[in-house]
Amino acid sequence: MYAALLFNQANSDVLDKEEDLRSEDDHMLCAPNANQSTMQKFTLKEILQNLSEALTYDEISKFNISRNHIWEGTKRALNRKSFHPRNKISVKFTDDIGTSEGAVDLGGPAREFFTLVIEWLVNSKLFFGVETSKFLSLNANCLEEREYYLAGQIFAMSLVHGGPGPKCFAESCYHAVMKETGTQIHAHLNDVPDYELRSSFDRLLKACDAKEATQIIQNEKLDVVFDMAGTIQVVKTTDDIQDMVQKTIDWYVVGRVQPAYCSFRKGLQALGVLEAMRNHPDVFHEAFCYTPEVLTASSFEALFPEVTRQYEGSNRRLVENLVLSHWRDFLQDTEEDTSTFSFSDILFFTTGCKQLPPLGLSCEIAFLHDPEDDGKLSKFPKANTCAGILYLPVVHKDYEQFKDAMIFAMQNSRGFGIA
Repeated sequence: MYAALLFNQANSDVLDKEEDLRSEDDHMLCAPNANQSTMQKFTLKEILQNLSEALTYDEISKFNISRNHIWEGTKRALNRKSFHPRNKISVKFTDDIGTSEGAVDLGGPAREFFTLVIEWLVNSKLFFGVETSKFLSLNANCLEEREYYLAGQIFAMSLVHGGPGPKCFAESCYHAVMKETGTQIHAHLNDVPDYELRSSFDRLLKACDAKEATQIIQNEKLDVVFDMAGTIQVVKTTDDIQDMVQKTIDWYVVGRVQPAYCSFRKGLQALGVLEAMRNHPDVFHEAFCYTPEVLTASSFEALFPEVTRQYEGSNRRLVENLVLSHWRDFLQDTEEDTSTFSFSDILFFTTGCKQLPPLGLSCEIAFLHDPEDDGKLSKFPKANTCAGILYLPVVHKDYEQFKDAMIFAMQNSRGFGIA
């Protein structure tokens, strides 16, 4: 039952051999310090804009990425001698047979890269927990290979370079990341990932008296766990039970994982992000912890304030009027039924992001009036993810055909919005 627990406890003895290869990051431009003015409040966008002033476009860090092996390519790039987190990011994706897609990175491929690599990381063995409440795990191999450090670096870079935040940390995990080692962080019973151990703790907490509690500890072999956590004690009252279980939960979820948190923090120091988090913990909460992002047809349409149109009275302008009505109906249908298609799909197709990044986006609508190489008009939408331009097809007179073409293209196109 406790095989995984014993293995992870052994892992906690692994020394973090992390070398602080980016020590110059300690001198990076920091966000406005909260102590400088107790009255002034900063938004997350303002803080990240401040941090982004340290970015340089004179040097480039190149990422050659296969989407099916995204973490391997990312680690190679991060470990190059020429890499620095403040360098401009240039991402080139390859298709499944290794042929370059040839996209010039002016922002779109980098946003898609940060979106995909963060999605991969939070679902990897570096983390545990449900989708909206993640904790750092502890894995000896990942610790040895500096993967927690690299993950922290990627999260910091994503925020400052215009990508998304993870938006999935549990509250206890978020506070544990910001706090120094040794600070007491409390976790909850539901945060314990092992179902059997969680159930045993729950039964123990419901014990009516010390005698029943002692019997449960013996039957469930919880004395082994308490001994490993250093929390074992003689149970005399129900308060003793509560105290012992809470301390053990804190140790199991956060305490024994401190080597991973320490390495992760070092990576998060890149570009001054960790210091900014500590100065503005409430502001950065929205980037790291889950909050539902509610988009409506109206609010999503507002993300496209500019529409490139033909002159009034032209035949093309008349066609555009029809297409725009289809577009708005399409957004309303998306709002009413998100079971198979969502605003996230449209956003990812258009910009490379599945959620609105803290630094914001500027999008635009245009139309596919010009024929393709085969002399025909495109049936499907296209996008310039760098500029955030969504090109709508103009060939569909029927709304259902327009809707089907939009959904098919956005669900089957890998990279840069090309159907």
